[in-house]
Amino acid sequence: MLNGQLIRKGDKVIMWYASGNRDENVFERPDDLIIDRSNARSHLSFGFGVHRCMGNRLAELQLRILWEELIERFEAISVL
Repeated sequence: MLNGQLIRKGDKVIMWYASGNRDENVFERPDDLIIDRSNARSHLSFGFGVHRCMGNRLAELQLRILWEELIERFEAISVL
């Protein structure tokens, strides 16, 4: 049983990360881009715990470089 649904031997089960990251039980206004979301790290894209995605660190470094370059080039940055 998965969430009340019987799964028999041989049945196919698929996990959609895009769907999981828009779970209205986890995220308020899940379809809106809210960059300062309080539970932003609850998304499934990079995993967590011992199964954390190695690409997570690369993405963090890319964002750091992006922000360093933006801050150098622009006097002010605001989120609308």
